[in-house]
Amino acid sequence: MKIFLDCLPQGFDNSACNDFIESSPLTTWLPVLNHLQQKFRLSEGTWEKIPQGANALFGLRDDVIVKLVPPNWRRQGDKEILVAPLLEGKLSLQTPKLIGSGEIDNWIFVISSRLSGVLLADVWPSLDIEQKRSIMIQTGQVLRELRTVTFDEDIAIKVDWPSYLQDLVSGCLARHKRRMMPEGLLAQVLPYIVAAGDFAKSGELRFIHMDIHPWNLMANQEDGRWKLDGLLDFGDAIVGSMRCTVNSGHSCFKPLAVVC
Repeated sequence: MKIFLDCLPQGFDNSACNDFIESSPLTTWLPVLNHLQQKFRLSEGTWEKIPQGANALFGLRDDVIVKLVPPNWRRQGDKEILVAPLLEGKLSLQTPKLIGSGEIDNWIFVISSRLSGVLLADVWPSLDIEQKRSIMIQTGQVLRELRTVTFDEDIAIKVDWPSYLQDLVSGCLARHKRRMMPEGLLAQVLPYIVAAGDFAKSGELRFIHMDIHPWNLMANQEDGRWKLDGLLDFGDAIVGSMRCTVNSGHSCFKPLAVVC
């Protein structure tokens, strides 16, 4: 579905696009949001702008999320549209259900269900060590579940694993500089990767989320204890042939985390 309203900017570079998404008030986005609300017969209510992530994110009541992805990184929107149905009902955690998708002014829009709970990042600092350990065990279980997800052989998010890893290695210093890694650590990155050797030989094709962290995990409190309840954001997901198993502290994950 392609919609043209002439409301969203075109031709921005990445920096200008980030600035527009971050600084534009809700009123700038309302023509688009109201159109989608009517087009997809979404529930009535007031929109809110959610200041999270690189894309424009909006909530409608407690049941709908709309993500607007600019042309600059439209692959993230395409992946969200592909992966949401792939994971629906497959995990012990809730995942967003796809309600609608398409293009509006060349931006990708993704309409999905809103997950219950709170971001794990909001409660993590207040948790005691036992609750943190319990959540880490849950995270390991989810990683195992993701490894069992089935997909078509020609799925669009499949990557050539050696080439994909090489691209990550080639760009990792620039990424860490942008994220302002301390100089002392930055100097250790490439020697560490070299010392790790061939840490990611090709193996069986697996679904890999690639971006699991406390801002992409939802938590709920039960009987005074926090537990994981949801997984979101599939814009970086891939299918790759990573051969290592999901064990806590597995040696291949440390260098892989460095190159990402």
